[in-house]
Amino acid sequence: MKKKLFLLSLTPFLFAYKLNAQITDTSANVYLNKVIDYANAMLEDGRDDSQYGADTCPMFAVYLRRETNSLPDFPTFRITGETFYDLDHPGGWAYRAFTNIPMMSKKNPDNGNHGQDKAHKQTVTGADPLENGGMYMTFEKLSAVTGDSKYNDAVNTALNWFSDKQSTTGLYPAGEHSGWDFRYDGPAYLNTLNSSIPYTWKSPDDAPLYHSWEHEPNGAYEKFVPFYSYLKENHPERFKSYCRGLWEKHFWDKENGYFNRHGDIYDNDGWGAHEDDFYGSFPRMARIFSEVWSDAYIAFPNDTNFQNDMISYLTKLIDGRILDRTNYDGVAIAFDRRNNGNKPQIPRQYLSMIHGIEDAANKIADDEPGLALKMQNFATQQWNWFFEWVKPENGYQGSDWASKYALGDIFSIQYAHTELHKPDEGLTNTALDSMYWYYADGLEDGSITVSDYNARTWATMIDYMIYAYKISDEDKYLNKAREFADWTINNYFDETSALPKCVSFGLDGVSTLSTSNGDTWEPPYDAQMGSADLMYSLLDLYATITGNDGVITSTLENKKEAIQIFPNPTEGFLTIQITQLSTIHIFDKSGRLVLKRTVDSSNPQVDLSNISSGIYTLEIIGENLNHFTQIVKK
Repeated sequence: MKKKLFLLSLTPFLFAYKLNAQITDTSANVYLNKVIDYANAMLEDGRDDSQYGADTCPMFAVYLRRETNSLPDFPTFRITGETFYDLDHPGGWAYRAFTNIPMMSKKNPDNGNHGQDKAHKQTVTGADPLENGGMYMTFEKLSAVTGDSKYNDAVNTALNWFSDKQSTTGLYPAGEHSGWDFRYDGPAYLNTLNSSIPYTWKSPDDAPLYHSWEHEPNGAYEKFVPFYSYLKENHPERFKSYCRGLWEKHFWDKENGYFNRHGDIYDNDGWGAHEDDFYGSFPRMARIFSEVWSDAYIAFPNDTNFQNDMISYLTKLIDGRILDRTNYDGVAIAFDRRNNGNKPQIPRQYLSMIHGIEDAANKIADDEPGLALKMQNFATQQWNWFFEWVKPENGYQGSDWASKYALGDIFSIQYAHTELHKPDEGLTNTALDSMYWYYADGLEDGSITVSDYNARTWATMIDYMIYAYKISDEDKYLNKAREFADWTINNYFDETSALPKCVSFGLDGVSTLSTSNGDTWEPPYDAQMGSADLMYSLLDLYATITGNDGVITSTLENKKEAIQIFPNPTEGFLTIQITQLSTIHIFDKSGRLVLKRTVDSSNPQVDLSNISSGIYTLEIIGENLNHFTQIVKK
């Protein structure tokens, strides 16, 4: 899995963080133990384990109250204030905030806002395999470091279970605007304006109150890598369908290669990509499309038709970026319809677009030199514009309104540098290298400081310092990473829970948060705001200090040969020959658990007579064992 996500805002003069707890010289084992405690708490309380309804799933929650390590009450939508009235149903609906959950609106910044976004972009009732990317990476690395496969096996179980929750469009209820609801066993918030709430896998007849019909790969490409890599490696046909779905459902003008960041999860229900969404063509999306399609092209060398599709999509994407540059100088800025294309988007969006397209070009250069050259020329032209607009003499700040969003989303700088400045491999970008070290040295010596915004802020800074140490071998960067980590140990953890907070304080520095209906909360665990990302950063810091990266120890593969399942298809009894005592779960096509049994060598049979005919997923769980297969009941 590839490293990773996140948002950090640095303004031209930036912010200072204040230490409200003493920093101490923390042993590396403290970082490891914090991660182990967190992971065990998530295994125990962070999944849908019969506590939210009759049906269960092995996915992990994005959002948990730390007072109880459980989901919050089902969200209540604010019914006054800012609303949408342009939908094709009577009445407007308030989408900005929940009344019973704090920090859910930039337009209603209770508790200091803390970087939380609008309520309609949050999954708070269950799982989202894209928002949980930091957790998956933490679990994988923790299995490597500790030699205990249970963490990585739990990730594989969760992603395998979710892999068939794919709509006919190829897209998934994941990412911004969607997720998987534990209580209602379907896409999150797929409810309607009437009193009945039909949580079904199919798109409802009534216009949904929430945006579950929309697919949006939000954030950085790294956020998607765990789930998409799992699909690519374990469910290749589903991965191919997903790649084609991105093209079919996000591109509203396929001839010219114009896209919208929103895609329609469902077929023909009237939602999804629209050309009249002036904010839809975020530049960062070009990186996601480029990286996914180039990875897919490389992964399936024997599927010529699929490879041809990927090259066709990439060509149209790049032609679209070259064709329509409606900017004020007529030369540089790629297609961007915000403000009628007269001003650039947020700087990190362009940085993400440029380095993602160049990285994709490098990956396909040997097999598709013509297209790769077109992509590289486009990237070069965009770099030239970018570094003319974002200059070292003004602190790498742009010259217009977008500067307030700040170049300093430094994760984009780090990823670009990781991919494109590799002198030993013949890849150089000296301007990018200078920008990277500007921020690295400023963070290290304190001339660039940041606000205590949320857990993602600290994860990003720790990551940045670890990377600086690894490519320079200078201890000062590692020491700074430890300083940042120690501050989070003292401010993002307490005795309430083993789960990390998503913010360290509420409004005006108080230690608790409040909702608009008057409830008082401890700061929750929220992967969307970086709680899980912080755990990965602490674990990576431990591994960097100790040199213990470990090796993944999953026993899934070497246990498969010891399991025999027959007859399959079957009309009645299924025999499962296995040497160890194991629990059997059988899920139907919707993911609903329909049968649970225990088997071992002396009791190998499972009676299927009470379930109807059809295709089911069989899960076998034993000590250091988690095995999936499909079975057919005649």
